[in-house]
Amino acid sequence: MLPLTGLYIIILFFYAEAIFEKLIPVIITPQNLLEKTPAQRVKLNVTAISDKLLSTNVLGTRLWDMDIFFSQSEDGSGTRIDEQTDILTPTAQMVPLEKDADLCLDDVMFEVDLRDQTCADIPFMCVELRKNPSTSIDYTFGTNPEQVPFVGCLNMTNICRGVIAKNLNWAGEIPDFVDGPLETVQNIVSNASIDVETVLNNLTGDNLWQMSVFASSTKSAGSDDILLPYFDQILTEEQSRLPVPEDGVLRFYNLETPPFQVDRMGCGKFKFLCYRFQKASRSDADFAFHTDSGKKYVLNCQELVCKAVTPKKLDWTIESIDSAPGRRTPTTLDVTTKLRNDTRDVNGTRLWRLGLYGSNSEFGVGPKFDEVYQLLTDERIALPIENRKPLKFGELVTQFEIGTIGCVDNVNYVCLEFEKNTNPDPDYVIIIQDKRGDDVKSLISCKRKLCEAKAVLEALEATHPSSLRIFEGTEDQDITVSLDAITNKLESTNVAGDYLWDVTTFFSPNVNGEGNRILEQTQILNQLQARTELVADENIGFPDVEFATDLSNHECSEIPYICYQIRKNPWSSINYEFLPDSEIQPIINCTSTKDICKGVIARFLTWSSEDGDGDRLPGEKGPIKGDVTVDVVPSSRDLEGNNLWRLSTYASSDPFGTRKVSPVMHQVLTPSKASTSLEDGGPLVFENVETEPYPLDQLGCGEARYLCFELRKSNESDVDFAFETTTGEDALIECVEQECQSVFLTNMNWTLTEDDPVPGQKSLVNLDIETNFQNRSRAVFGDDLWQVRLFASNLSAGDGERIGETNRVLSYYQAGQIIEQPESTILFEGADVYFDIGSVGCKDYVYVCVEFRKGEDPSTNFTMIVVENDELTTKTSLHSCKERVCSAKVTFEDLNIDVKTDKLIEGVADQEIEFDVEGIPDILKSTNVGGENLWNLKAYIYGRDGRDQVGATLTDIISDKQKNQPFLAGDDFSFDDLSLELDLADRLCHEVPFLCFELEKDPGASINYAFKTIPKEEPMRKCVPLEPICEGKFSR
Repeated sequence: MLPLTGLYIIILFFYAEAIFEKLIPVIITPQNLLEKTPAQRVKLNVTAISDKLLSTNVLGTRLWDMDIFFSQSEDGSGTRIDEQTDILTPTAQMVPLEKDADLCLDDVMFEVDLRDQTCADIPFMCVELRKNPSTSIDYTFGTNPEQVPFVGCLNMTNICRGVIAKNLNWAGEIPDFVDGPLETVQNIVSNASIDVETVLNNLTGDNLWQMSVFASSTKSAGSDDILLPYFDQILTEEQSRLPVPEDGVLRFYNLETPPFQVDRMGCGKFKFLCYRFQKASRSDADFAFHTDSGKKYVLNCQELVCKAVTPKKLDWTIESIDSAPGRRTPTTLDVTTKLRNDTRDVNGTRLWRLGLYGSNSEFGVGPKFDEVYQLLTDERIALPIENRKPLKFGELVTQFEIGTIGCVDNVNYVCLEFEKNTNPDPDYVIIIQDKRGDDVKSLISCKRKLCEAKAVLEALEATHPSSLRIFEGTEDQDITVSLDAITNKLESTNVAGDYLWDVTTFFSPNVNGEGNRILEQTQILNQLQARTELVADENIGFPDVEFATDLSNHECSEIPYICYQIRKNPWSSINYEFLPDSEIQPIINCTSTKDICKGVIARFLTWSSEDGDGDRLPGEKGPIKGDVTVDVVPSSRDLEGNNLWRLSTYASSDPFGTRKVSPVMHQVLTPSKASTSLEDGGPLVFENVETEPYPLDQLGCGEARYLCFELRKSNESDVDFAFETTTGEDALIECVEQECQSVFLTNMNWTLTEDDPVPGQKSLVNLDIETNFQNRSRAVFGDDLWQVRLFASNLSAGDGERIGETNRVLSYYQAGQIIEQPESTILFEGADVYFDIGSVGCKDYVYVCVEFRKGEDPSTNFTMIVVENDELTTKTSLHSCKERVCSAKVTFEDLNIDVKTDKLIEGVADQEIEFDVEGIPDILKSTNVGGENLWNLKAYIYGRDGRDQVGATLTDIISDKQKNQPFLAGDDFSFDDLSLELDLADRLCHEVPFLCFELEKDPGASINYAFKTIPKEEPMRKCVPLEPICEGKFSR
């Protein structure tokens, strides 16, 4: 333990701080201080807002000191008026300041003397708080931010009073203008009274009071509710200086306003008329003016009754059928004018105007398009307003360009305008206001309208005149085309206006117009065509569109297609919708220029023979010589080059040179002649043309009747040019008929006789034939000149398969009959030939045909030409056919059955029975019948009653040869040595009493003969008893 060597003393120091931010005085009593009044007791509550971070607890006595004063400044600076110091009681001085709390000094009492002061002199009451110099503790007093002195003030505006006004009453005479004539701007005369309290005994002056009059949208007349005009002062000078009477009521009589918009009173925003009383703004007296609620004025607003028509809205619909831009169409509207609740009723005539127009403004201002000034009929003009109900004008019809609106620039809205009509009876006030509340002359309602005009195209068709020709290598050529734009009838509407369509034309190497566009022209329509109207349900037609083109540097081969594209004109006067999009799916028509673009068009060719016709000896060959002249269309292009032409020569069987006869000489021009130039529209001349040797004896004979020349563009030409004829062919052919020493057969007649032919067998037939020849036929002598053929056919013309044909009908003598006279007939009588005539008509061929022709190897060579309808043909023969009806038939009366077997045993299988069957015909009703598969014979067993068949039917009991056995009328007809096997293994004799036979026509007969029986039963049936030859239980 340490010894106590000294005394240690510890002293603790505590630092108190009162740091304040703001000083707030609040007057508790009285509610008002009166100017010019002494000895007024005041109670304040004062709060000093502390800085909670810097302040600490401050405890003690005589802590605080406070002064009170009035000031002209809001912060208490400047002269202090009626200052009082040290106003705190000892109790108030020791109110502690607690940390984290404010200093509250309540119920601070003092007295003020305002006998020499007006409210205007003392706008602020202020207090100053400071540290008491006699404080019991040493603490720090300060402010943050620094405020020296530390002062707080309160505004005396609503506390200091001089004159207190209340209970403003007024009654005015509002002019009645319901039934005109109207004077909408008038003076309002009224009387007013105000209750006034004042502490001023002698309040006088020349300008004490101010009475204002104005309209308001609300009864409280807030600053945003007051409507112009605002009349500041309606008191006369005398009224403005009236002193306050002893009874405290100011009375003003016959107050008259300046001219006022009286027709507005009670309508819309002008629902209230307000009187406002206050101290005159330029009063020459010094006093304070307040209401009992502290306001600077007294207000009385009275709601008035509206005496005007006040439309607020148009409800309407509009529609038109078949509307189109650029023209008026019947337009139907349904219109109702809705009214404000404050509207008046009205009844009379000529009351309303309702107009219709187009506008570029959604508010309908600016120029009016196609205005219909008055839509209403006389009856609807006088439609009354009853019980403030809307004006329902109903359905209205007029002519209007509704289709144009939205489709042209600066007209995008369709607008209705409603207003008071000119000279209504009675006259009335109408008040119309826009959305901002501003007065407007009329009620306008506009609806934006999109352009309904729509052209929906599906295709473009182009038609050129058949006579149109443009020539390659040629400038300044006119083209005419008629265009039809095919529309979608369900989606397209009427479209009308100016500059509607743009049609572009160009040449193209492709059928769809894609790729390079050659000689493109962007607009080929004239102004009239470009405004062609599209009528709904119709196509757009552009007839006879003309434009020029320059082909001086182009060949037809470069421009195989001429194309047209239709699109919307970018300068269209209406903004219609064009579909499909021209950039995505262009509407293009491309037509082949094959029939339009030409180079050289040849019209005809002339052949001038050098040697004339001359003699033509059999077998002689020699060149064909002469000049060829080709006439061309004068507008044909000029042409110069090498190997331009190819001239062919050949014989033909027709005057058109289509059936060439060998030999054909494909190029008879020499290289120099093939390079002959064409200038100034021709002609094209080839002189001294000489062919290779030709069989001259064949010219004019047979198929070589014509000598033909064919001119075409050479495949070896070094110039690419177009060549065709006036008929559009690529070759010009001219044929010259040559004299031919031939016979010309015009017709042939024949008859055929027969004698009981048997179908399927050849029999002798007899032919008589007559042939006729034209007078230009040559005389013919010789052997084997003619040949006649006989055949059957299943076609009436004798075409196709020839059945049973025989070539040798004529005798040697008949084949050598001659033609002696220029016009001759040859008769071939009694020509006999064997032919299966009986099958014709009884099989599937029913025609018998005779053909007359030149002999196959005549001793004299000549050409026989068949003439039909005075026209020479290429036929080598003439034949005709006649139909033959099948006459083969057989009628049977009975069958005779001769059974050759003498015994059958019951209970035994496969027993052969032999027999003969004879048909008994009706000779008068039967003819010869021949062919294959003619007959069918069946056998079967019948029961005892003759009705019930026993066992199966036995067919094919005759041989194929017997099936083909002919029936010859008058001869016996039977099937001999027939046999069949009977199976009696399970049969007794009494069970097989009869054996029956049926004869019938075989369904597969090769000829269609008639098979009949007497009586009329089919087939022919006959039964024979087996009892005599059957042994067994039955026989016993």
